[in-house]
Formats: sequence, C-alpha cells, structure tokens
Amino acid sequence: MRLFKTVISVGMLALFSTASVADAWQEREILSRVREQLIRVNKLLVEAESAGMNNQSRLRMEYRSIRDDLNTVEDGILQYLSAPMDPAAIVPLDGGYTDYQRAHALPRPDANLSRERALPMGYKK
Repeated sequence: MRLFKTVISVGMLALFSTASVADAWQEREILSRVREQLIRVNKLLVEAESAGMNNQSRLRMEYRSIRDDLNTVEDGILQYLSAPMDPAAIVPLDGGYTDYQRAHALPRPDANLSRERALPMGYKK
C-alpha cells in the first residue's frame, strides 16, 4: 500500500506541478525532485521484490518490467535536465546616463535595436 501511495504521489506531482509552472528553472527543479522520487520508488520495488520472493501466490508482480519502465522515465528526465538551455538574449545598455554622455556619445551600431526585439520570445517588459 505504501508503494502504491508513493507511485500515485509521484504521478500527481508530475502531472499537476509542471503544468502550472511557467518558469523554466522551477520546471527543472520540480523535474529533478520527480527524478529523485523515481529513484526512491525503484528502491522500494527492490525491497518489495525481495520481500515477496517466497510468495506462493498464483499472481506474480513483474518487478523487472516496472523497474525498466521507471528507469526509462528517469533517463528521459535526466536527458531533458542535462540538455543545455537556450541562452538568454542580452539587452544592450544605453550608456548615456548624463547629459554630457548623451551629447558626446558615439553612435552605436545597435542603436536602432529596440528593447522588445532584444528580449527573448515570450518575455514581456
């Protein structure tokens, strides 16, 4: 029963937490915690398998299959977390903070670049 509750908890965390999170870093943090929970569930499955070795029931749990599936999910999360994130766009600095600087400033090559164009897609000021 404890194993069932743990698996359900991990599933609920994966489904609902990441759906409502917009920030990429929060998503990565949550996925990292999901991966940690999958590792714990895998250890519980090993424990349950060893406890049920002498079980003479006609129904047998396919622990190897469950662990393989969990390992596949864990590997997918690890691969996603290991992929490099897109670099953030750099917003050019104005540099003209005083009247003197503005009057004597050389024209910048990117002077016509607006702040909206410099921000990454999806970001608003």
